[in-house]
Amino acid sequence: MDEASNTAQRYWNKTAYRPNTIFRTSSVEAVRSMVASGMGVTILSDMVYRQWSLDGRRVEVVSLADAVPTMDVGLAWAANVELSRAALAFREFMHIGDQ
Repeated sequence: MDEASNTAQRYWNKTAYRPNTIFRTSSVEAVRSMVASGMGVTILSDMVYRQWSLDGRRVEVVSLADAVPTMDVGLAWAANVELSRAALAFREFMHIGDQ
């Protein structure tokens, strides 16, 4: 399971509801297309939400009343490449030190 799936499961675990999952995919575009086609619902991060599926169907958004658990993210770069000033600033912003 990926981090997004784990995050969604932590959300469901805090509710009295249990999703009836009959299909899983790692493709956000596939999820968006299935939802736009009326095949189900999903919980997506604001970062990947788009109003339209790739085939031009509208996807509606409803904000959740309950707080959704946070999702861990990471930053990776090639060890043999010197980071640009912008990348160093971004790393600093993300509070990631040299490891």
